[in-house]
Amino acid sequence: MIYFLFIAAALISLFSELKIIKQQKKEREWIYKSLAYFFGLKRDYKIYISCKGFSNWQKVQSLAEIKKSRIKNFCVCYPSGEICQIYSNVEKIPDGAHWFEENEGLGFEEIAFDEVDLSQKEIEITNRPSKNPSGVDYETTITNKTSENLYPIAFGGYIKDEEKGVFFLDDVSDCAYSAKQFKNWYGLKNDFLASGESVSDPNNYDSGSGYWIYIFKTESGEIKTVGCFHEDLAVENIKQEP
Repeated sequence: MIYFLFIAAALISLFSELKIIKQQKKEREWIYKSLAYFFGLKRDYKIYISCKGFSNWQKVQSLAEIKKSRIKNFCVCYPSGEICQIYSNVEKIPDGAHWFEENEGLGFEEIAFDEVDLSQKEIEITNRPSKNPSGVDYETTITNKTSENLYPIAFGGYIKDEEKGVFFLDDVSDCAYSAKQFKNWYGLKNDFLASGESVSDPNNYDSGSGYWIYIFKTESGEIKTVGCFHEDLAVENIKQEP
Protein backbone atom coordinates (compact mmCIF):
# COMPACT_ATOMS: atom_id res chain seq x y z
CA MET A 1 0.00 0.00 0.00
CA ILE A 2 2.81 2.37 0.95
CA TYR A 3 4.54 1.51 -2.34
CA PHE A 4 1.48 2.55 -4.38
CA LEU A 5 1.13 5.75 -2.37
CA PHE A 6 4.78 6.53 -3.09
CA ILE A 7 4.27 5.90 -6.83
CA ALA A 8 1.14 8.09 -6.86
CA ALA A 9 2.98 10.91 -5.09
CA ALA A 10 5.89 10.62 -7.54
CA LEU A 11 3.54 10.78 -10.53
CA ILE A 12 1.75 13.83 -9.12
CA SER A 13 5.12 15.53 -8.60
CA LEU A 14 6.21 14.63 -12.14
CA PHE A 15 3.00 15.97 -13.68
CA SER A 16 3.39 19.19 -11.68
CA GLU A 17 6.96 19.64 -12.90
CA LEU A 18 5.92 18.97 -16.51
CA LYS A 19 3.14 21.51 -16.17
CA ILE A 20 5.61 24.11 -14.85
CA ILE A 21 8.06 23.37 -17.70
CA LYS A 22 5.26 23.71 -20.25
CA GLN A 23 4.16 27.03 -18.71
CA GLN A 24 7.74 28.34 -18.70
CA LYS A 25 8.13 27.40 -22.37
CA LYS A 26 4.86 29.17 -23.18
CA GLU A 27 6.04 32.28 -21.35
CA ARG A 28 9.39 32.29 -23.22
CA GLU A 29 7.59 31.94 -26.55
CA TRP A 30 5.24 34.80 -25.67
CA ILE A 31 8.15 37.04 -24.59
CA TYR A 32 10.03 36.30 -27.82
CA LYS A 33 6.90 37.02 -29.86
CA SER A 34 6.42 40.33 -28.03
CA LEU A 35 10.02 41.40 -28.59
CA ALA A 36 9.81 40.35 -32.26
CA TYR A 37 6.80 42.65 -32.54
CA PHE A 38 8.66 45.66 -31.10
CA PHE A 39 11.80 45.10 -33.18
CA GLY A 40 9.58 44.68 -36.25
CA LEU A 41 8.09 48.16 -35.77
CA LYS A 42 11.52 49.65 -36.61
CA ARG A 43 11.09 52.47 -34.12
CA ASP A 44 13.84 53.93 -31.94
CA TYR A 45 12.73 51.96 -28.89
CA LYS A 46 15.22 51.13 -26.15
CA ILE A 47 14.78 47.42 -25.44
CA TYR A 48 16.09 45.66 -22.34
CA ILE A 49 15.96 42.04 -21.22
CA SER A 50 16.71 40.23 -17.97
CA CYS A 51 17.77 36.57 -17.97
CA LYS A 52 19.13 36.23 -14.43
CA GLY A 53 16.28 37.27 -12.18
CA PHE A 54 13.73 39.90 -13.14
CA SER A 55 15.83 43.08 -12.95
CA ASN A 56 19.36 42.22 -14.11
CA TRP A 57 18.97 44.37 -17.20
CA GLN A 58 20.94 44.38 -20.41
CA LYS A 59 20.16 46.42 -23.50
CA VAL A 60 19.71 44.54 -26.77
CA GLN A 61 19.83 45.93 -30.29
CA SER A 62 18.34 43.14 -32.40
CA LEU A 63 16.20 40.03 -32.31
CA ALA A 64 19.20 37.90 -33.25
CA GLU A 65 20.80 38.70 -29.86
CA ILE A 66 18.02 37.02 -27.89
CA LYS A 67 17.20 33.89 -29.90
CA LYS A 68 18.87 31.49 -27.45
CA SER A 69 18.29 33.54 -24.31
CA ARG A 70 16.06 32.35 -21.49
CA ILE A 71 14.42 35.70 -20.87
CA LYS A 72 12.54 36.22 -17.62
CA ASN A 73 11.61 39.86 -18.06
CA PHE A 74 11.72 42.60 -20.69
CA CYS A 75 11.24 46.35 -20.77
CA VAL A 76 10.55 48.49 -23.84
CA CYS A 77 11.10 52.25 -23.60
CA TYR A 78 10.44 55.14 -25.93
CA PRO A 79 13.51 57.15 -27.08
CA SER A 80 12.87 59.52 -24.13
CA GLY A 81 13.27 56.61 -21.68
CA GLU A 82 9.58 56.57 -20.76
CA ILE A 83 8.44 52.96 -20.34
CA CYS A 84 6.11 51.70 -23.06
CA GLN A 85 5.73 48.12 -21.83
CA ILE A 86 7.29 45.96 -19.12
CA TYR A 87 6.56 42.26 -18.68
CA SER A 88 6.90 42.03 -14.88
CA ASN A 89 6.74 45.16 -12.74
CA VAL A 90 9.88 45.40 -10.62
CA GLU A 91 11.36 48.01 -8.31
CA LYS A 92 14.64 48.20 -10.22
CA ILE A 93 14.01 49.34 -13.79
CA PRO A 94 16.76 49.78 -16.42
CA ASP A 95 19.16 52.72 -16.02
CA GLY A 96 17.81 55.69 -17.93
CA ALA A 97 14.25 54.35 -17.95
CA HIS A 98 11.40 56.04 -16.10
CA TRP A 99 7.73 55.49 -15.49
CA PHE A 100 4.87 57.44 -16.98
CA GLU A 101 5.52 61.17 -17.43
CA GLU A 102 3.01 63.50 -15.78
CA ASN A 103 2.47 67.00 -17.10
CA GLU A 104 0.94 69.02 -14.28
CA GLY A 105 0.17 72.54 -15.37
CA LEU A 106 -0.20 71.70 -19.07
CA GLY A 107 -3.93 72.40 -18.86
CA PHE A 108 -6.72 71.18 -21.15
CA GLU A 109 -8.55 69.42 -18.31
CA GLU A 110 -11.84 70.54 -19.87
CA ILE A 111 -12.61 71.47 -23.48
CA ALA A 112 -15.96 72.87 -24.64
CA PHE A 113 -17.93 70.87 -27.20
CA ASP A 114 -17.85 73.69 -29.75
CA GLU A 115 -14.05 73.88 -29.61
CA VAL A 116 -13.55 70.30 -30.82
CA ASP A 117 -13.77 69.39 -34.51
CA LEU A 118 -15.00 65.79 -34.84
CA SER A 119 -15.54 65.97 -38.62
CA GLN A 120 -12.21 64.37 -39.65
CA LYS A 121 -12.06 66.80 -42.59
CA GLU A 122 -8.72 68.45 -41.79
CA ILE A 123 -7.10 65.97 -39.42
CA GLU A 124 -8.10 62.33 -39.67
CA ILE A 125 -7.93 60.06 -36.62
CA THR A 126 -8.46 56.32 -37.02
CA ASN A 127 -8.29 53.44 -34.55
CA ARG A 128 -7.87 49.72 -35.15
CA PRO A 129 -6.80 46.71 -33.06
CA SER A 130 -3.05 46.62 -32.45
CA LYS A 131 -0.82 43.73 -33.50
CA ASN A 132 0.88 43.80 -30.10
CA PRO A 133 0.70 40.20 -28.72
CA SER A 134 -0.53 41.54 -25.37
CA GLY A 135 -3.80 42.37 -27.15
CA VAL A 136 -4.79 44.97 -24.57
CA ASP A 137 -4.28 47.99 -26.77
CA TYR A 138 -4.94 49.37 -30.23
CA GLU A 139 -3.30 51.45 -32.93
CA THR A 140 -4.20 55.10 -33.52
CA THR A 141 -3.22 56.87 -36.75
CA ILE A 142 -3.24 60.65 -37.27
CA THR A 143 -3.21 62.09 -40.80
CA ASN A 144 -2.65 65.78 -41.56
CA LYS A 145 -5.03 66.66 -44.40
CA THR A 146 -4.39 70.41 -44.16
CA SER A 147 -1.97 72.39 -46.34
CA GLU A 148 0.16 73.41 -43.33
CA ASN A 149 2.53 71.73 -40.92
CA LEU A 150 0.94 70.98 -37.56
CA TYR A 151 2.80 71.33 -34.26
CA PRO A 152 1.43 69.16 -31.43
CA ILE A 153 0.64 70.96 -28.17
CA ALA A 154 -1.25 68.36 -26.11
CA PHE A 155 -3.57 65.38 -26.38
CA GLY A 156 -5.44 62.93 -24.18
CA GLY A 157 -8.40 60.69 -23.50
CA TYR A 158 -11.67 62.46 -22.69
CA ILE A 159 -15.21 61.72 -21.56
CA LYS A 160 -18.27 63.70 -22.61
CA ASP A 161 -20.15 65.68 -19.94
CA GLU A 162 -23.51 66.52 -21.48
CA GLU A 163 -24.62 68.68 -18.52
CA LYS A 164 -21.63 71.02 -18.65
CA GLY A 165 -21.23 70.82 -22.42
CA VAL A 166 -17.56 69.88 -22.14
CA PHE A 167 -15.15 67.03 -22.70
CA PHE A 168 -13.25 66.37 -19.48
CA LEU A 169 -9.86 64.72 -19.25
CA ASP A 170 -9.98 61.07 -18.22
CA ASP A 171 -6.63 59.31 -18.47
CA VAL A 172 -4.29 57.47 -16.12
CA SER A 173 -2.22 60.50 -15.12
CA ASP A 174 -5.09 63.04 -14.84
CA CYS A 175 -2.89 65.28 -17.00
CA ALA A 176 -2.90 65.93 -20.72
CA TYR A 177 -0.06 64.32 -22.67
CA SER A 178 2.66 66.60 -24.02
CA ALA A 179 4.15 67.39 -27.44
CA LYS A 180 7.22 65.40 -26.38
CA GLN A 181 5.05 62.34 -25.67
CA PHE A 182 3.25 62.74 -28.99
CA LYS A 183 6.61 62.74 -30.78
CA ASN A 184 7.77 59.62 -28.93
CA TRP A 185 4.56 57.60 -28.98
CA TYR A 186 3.63 58.38 -32.59
CA GLY A 187 7.15 58.14 -34.01
CA LEU A 188 7.15 61.73 -35.26
CA LYS A 189 10.51 62.41 -36.93
CA ASN A 190 10.30 66.21 -36.77
CA ASP A 191 8.70 68.60 -34.30
CA PHE A 192 5.70 68.90 -36.62
CA LEU A 193 3.30 66.71 -38.57
CA ALA A 194 3.84 67.67 -42.21
CA SER A 195 1.02 68.29 -44.64
CA GLY A 196 -0.13 64.89 -45.96
CA GLU A 197 1.89 62.97 -43.35
CA SER A 198 0.47 60.11 -41.25
CA VAL A 199 1.90 58.87 -37.95
CA SER A 200 0.74 56.05 -35.69
CA ASP A 201 0.89 54.98 -32.07
CA PRO A 202 0.76 51.16 -32.35
CA ASN A 203 0.52 50.68 -28.57
CA ASN A 204 -2.32 52.94 -27.54
CA TYR A 205 -3.66 51.86 -24.14
CA ASP A 206 -7.18 52.65 -22.99
CA SER A 207 -10.24 50.99 -21.48
CA GLY A 208 -13.85 51.61 -22.28
CA SER A 209 -15.21 54.04 -24.85
CA GLY A 210 -14.46 57.74 -25.04
CA TYR A 211 -12.78 60.43 -27.12
CA TRP A 212 -9.20 61.01 -28.15
CA ILE A 213 -8.66 64.76 -28.50
CA TYR A 214 -5.56 66.44 -29.97
CA ILE A 215 -4.52 70.09 -29.89
CA PHE A 216 -2.25 71.31 -32.69
CA LYS A 217 -0.92 74.70 -33.76
CA THR A 218 -0.47 75.58 -37.43
CA GLU A 219 2.48 77.50 -38.87
CA SER A 220 0.21 80.55 -39.13
CA GLY A 221 -0.61 80.34 -35.40
CA GLU A 222 -4.11 78.87 -35.60
CA ILE A 223 -5.08 76.36 -32.89
CA LYS A 224 -6.79 73.25 -34.19
CA THR A 225 -8.51 71.01 -31.66
CA VAL A 226 -9.70 67.75 -33.17
CA GLY A 227 -11.04 64.48 -31.82
CA CYS A 228 -12.67 61.16 -32.51
CA PHE A 229 -14.91 58.77 -30.63
CA HIS A 230 -13.37 55.35 -30.02
CA GLU A 231 -14.94 52.08 -29.02
CA ASP A 232 -13.28 49.70 -26.59
CA LEU A 233 -11.29 47.97 -29.34
CA ALA A 234 -9.00 46.33 -26.78
CA VAL A 235 -11.74 44.13 -25.34
CA GLU A 236 -12.43 42.50 -28.69
CA ASN A 237 -8.73 42.10 -29.38
CA ILE A 238 -7.57 40.56 -26.08
CA LYS A 239 -5.14 37.66 -26.42
CA GLN A 240 -4.37 36.19 -23.04
CA GLU A 241 -0.83 36.51 -21.76
CA PRO A 242 0.66 33.26 -20.45
